[in-house]
Amino acid sequence: MILIFAGAGASKAVDPDNYPTTIEFLEKLPKEIKEDPYFDLINKYFFYKNDKIIDIEKVLWVIDELYIGCRPLSSVLVN
Repeated sequence: MILIFAGAGASKAVDPDNYPTTIEFLEKLPKEIKEDPYFDLINKYFFYKNDKIIDIEKVLWVIDELYIGCRPLSSVLVN
């Protein structure tokens, strides 16, 4: 068995149309997502932290933290 460890850029090298970089991915998002208030809030959060390049994995972590933090509130509002 041969095992190859490749970085994130390896997928882009294989098929750049299907595996864009984070910046390219964000540029291709539909207008309704780019104008979504939650999307804007996340962008402002990273701007506040002085992150020059938004890493999609960091975005997913922040969304997960937000989801976990809001879960107790949502259960109170639903009941």
